[in-house]
Amino acid sequence: SNEIFDFNLKIEKMEKTIGIGLSDEFRGGNTCIGVVDDIGVGVRMPNTEELSVGDEIFVEAKLLEYRSVVKRFEFEQL
Repeated sequence: SNEIFDFNLKIEKMEKTIGIGLSDEFRGGNTCIGVVDDIGVGVRMPNTEELSVGDEIFVEAKLLEYRSVVKRFEFEQL
């Protein structure tokens, strides 16, 4: 879907963003993980963002996929 989602996310965990086909903007960045309205969410952030666990951020992102293995929706920050 090309729909854009806006939400506030309190970062509960961070992981390095990895994957095939990542653009230079996201390679080496972080995926911020949290919960929005009781739904697990991961957001790929550009590698220029300086974020920490516990930060509350406003996210404007596009939906990439639902990852059933980790039970969360994956987004990419715009």
